[in-house]
Amino acid sequence: MNPGCTSTPWPWCQATAQIGWVGLGNPALMDDGVGVAVVEALQKSGQIPYALQAGTELERHLHRLRAWPVQEVVFVDAIDFGGKPGSLAWWKAEQLPMNLDRLDTHRIPLQLAGRYLSEAGDQQVWIIGIQPQQIRPGTQLTDPVRRTVDLFVEWVLGKQFQRAREPVSKKVGA
Repeated sequence: MNPGCTSTPWPWCQATAQIGWVGLGNPALMDDGVGVAVVEALQKSGQIPYALQAGTELERHLHRLRAWPVQEVVFVDAIDFGGKPGSLAWWKAEQLPMNLDRLDTHRIPLQLAGRYLSEAGDQQVWIIGIQPQQIRPGTQLTDPVRRTVDLFVEWVLGKQFQRAREPVSKKVGA
């Protein structure tokens, strides 16, 4: 287990393998672009080798994601799960409730994309949903969603740094 992960229930916190990050959504629709904003910040850090801004075209990138030498892929997207704006929830791709996995600004359901990646190799697929406040034309994230992006990216970068210092052979099963 990574140092500092004992207080978090997120399963990928315990893995030592590389993680691939995929940002989804439409940045021209305010909070719908939250997934792209998260991945953009991760890419700017220079610490995350496998990060992709898929935007609204996840299906165009599935072949690339299958080729990533990672054991876990995390989709980040705006998902209206009924929480407070900026709150965060996570699911294994196959456990995402069907009422939350409808065709939104991306064309392929997240469960289907997750199943495709899982069956093609040994990648575990997770979905992080950030509760949007507003989805309408505009390029700025709302304040609660922006705060979540900043805090989450800071947390991920801290865990990636810890993960990189651990021996790869010390794998904790999922």
